[in-house]
Amino acid sequence: MKYLGSFLIGGLSSLSLAPNNYYFLIFLLAIPFYNASIQKKLINTITIIGLTSFGWFFTSLYWIGNALTIGPSWQLFLIPLAIIFIPIFMSVYWILASIFSFIFFKKLEARFLGIINFIGIFEICRSKFFTGFPWNAPGQIFVANEMLIQIYSIIGQNGANF
Repeated sequence: MKYLGSFLIGGLSSLSLAPNNYYFLIFLLAIPFYNASIQKKLINTITIIGLTSFGWFFTSLYWIGNALTIGPSWQLFLIPLAIIFIPIFMSVYWILASIFSFIFFKKLEARFLGIINFIGIFEICRSKFFTGFPWNAPGQIFVANEMLIQIYSIIGQNGANF
């Protein structure tokens, strides 16, 4: 149940991104992050964070598969690849963050904050060095709010991920 809940919470919390902008839903991520922090085995932590991030990216990247329905019919075979494998690939960065947090921190509080901070670090790596695909980072929830975008112009998306 905790694994299915992690996937559902990841998907639900991605509704905090534009165009939905239900900002309070981002705080739901604290539930699987806490559950991952209290695990004794690394594989359980990886599974919880992996399913949470897959739910996040699966829900927020739906438009890629939808875009492939327009145009030539040969693109239709790409839809399963787009809606499954791109979110899996994007989830790898959050999984790496959970692995680093599990290795470096043993206390619950430190591991919980470590997951959050390492996700910020790996989001920077994803957006700058590895894929150049900065979409759907948790820090993007601030873009649609006129009050919050003022600080966003100074710290940027990568600063907002922390």
